[in-house]
Amino acid sequence: MGADCKSAGYAYAGSNPARPTSKTQKIKDWKLSFVSFLFLIFFARVAQW
Repeated sequence: MGADCKSAGYAYAGSNPARPTSKTQKIKDWKLSFVSFLFLIFFARVAQW
């Protein structure tokens, strides 16, 4: 018989798997948040004109 998923060492995270928490992923998330914040500030300033 073939190995089932659990005995083969696979973990099913469901339809909403946990995000990777590697250092590079954290840096990418920080950069995305920072750029989004800058755009928000920029567009808020433009909207005031």
